[in-house]
Amino acid sequence: CAAARLGEGVGSAGASAREFRESAISSSPYLSENSAMFSAYLQPLRVADRLIGIVFVTWRERHLVNAEERELLGVLAGIGAAQIRSIQLYQELDEAYLSTVGTLTATIEARDQYRGDHQRRVAADAVALGERLGMSEDEQRDLRYASLFHSLGKIAVPGVILAKRAPLTPDERAIVEEHPLLGARILESIRFLRGVVPIVRAGRERWDGTGYPEKLAGEAIPLPARALRVVVDYHAMLVDRPYRVALRPEIALAELRRLVGSWYDSHVVEEFTTMIEARGTIQAVEEEVGQTSRELAILAELTPEFHTLLDLQQLLDRILQILQRNIPGASFTILLKEEKTDDLVVRAAAGAWTAIDSPMRVHAGRGISSWVLEHRESQSIEDVRADPRYVGDPNVRSEMAVPLVSGGRAIGVLTRSHRTVAAFSQRDLMLIQTVGAQIAAAIDVAE
Repeated sequence: CAAARLGEGVGSAGASAREFRESAISSSPYLSENSAMFSAYLQPLRVADRLIGIVFVTWRERHLVNAEERELLGVLAGIGAAQIRSIQLYQELDEAYLSTVGTLTATIEARDQYRGDHQRRVAADAVALGERLGMSEDEQRDLRYASLFHSLGKIAVPGVILAKRAPLTPDERAIVEEHPLLGARILESIRFLRGVVPIVRAGRERWDGTGYPEKLAGEAIPLPARALRVVVDYHAMLVDRPYRVALRPEIALAELRRLVGSWYDSHVVEEFTTMIEARGTIQAVEEEVGQTSRELAILAELTPEFHTLLDLQQLLDRILQILQRNIPGASFTILLKEEKTDDLVVRAAAGAWTAIDSPMRVHAGRGISSWVLEHRESQSIEDVRADPRYVGDPNVRSEMAVPLVSGGRAIGVLTRSHRTVAAFSQRDLMLIQTVGAQIAAAIDVAE
């Protein structure tokens, strides 16, 4: 006996779906040729006028269904249909509630000025921490939903309170401390999120009992709630809030450690900080490998140009095209020294956004480029507006300049500029210095 899915395909189940009535079949052509079944009985699953499925009963030999069997199958089909329809309605109701709750949470996150992927990052770290703490799959699932909906109750907290820079008054604090209870009550309406409710309710409790709303302490706080508090607080520290600026990850981790024993469970913090630090190490290695690969790729593309292009202008233009394509967002300029005046003259530029207002000639003794040429020393300026030597495009904020020196004489300067402050690292400077040395040698050959 099996319940068949409705459809318009061949076979007796499809026929019963179309006919809306029970039927007994013996030696039916509807049965598969390869089937070991000889007789079949089909009982529709109906709720009122709605057909939701079919009970398909088969025998391996010829069988005539009697009245008692028909009655029994009819009763079972009626009970089953009612149960199936109830489950469907519950699922539809759960999905409607979940959609509403998700919309409310997204509204709250936007009001708090979190990034669009804030919830996803919190949820991912919460599940990863739950796994490290030995939680079951069901517990990790509940923790994930709790991390997504933990701030749901803030929908009832006025925005002026959430955005307040000064300390909250006792009345304002009382309003804020109600939000875990409200969030828990909203989630109680969703049947499959019942396991999430205790986590959200206790998500703002502290290890020493000074949290809210119920002043739970120590292990009386559910483990998933202790984990949720650590993850949520860490990510909150990484973004600007009305009452403080964002913290760097290492400072946020130090703050978690400082509050162990008062706000946080020491074991949870130890596991979380170990996880974040390990991830940071992996990311640093990946970035280092990626940076090295990028540098090698740039140099590998540039090298043939130095050996094949003898026309100086073509060579300079081609070099900057390669640099701009591999390092987007920046602007590059090659300035060569004019022997008669000692001025620096722009011979090639890539990155049109700096070329509009930049001078085509830098007079001797003026600008960062002239200083670099005179002293034969590279410069990396985090903010050119704070450097009185700078002469050039007012849109530029960061600039690197390296001297082009060949055969013991300074022949020009290679610059890299960016619109943001502190855009370049020491690795960036080393790459430009390497490229500058090759450019200087190639210019000598071209000349």
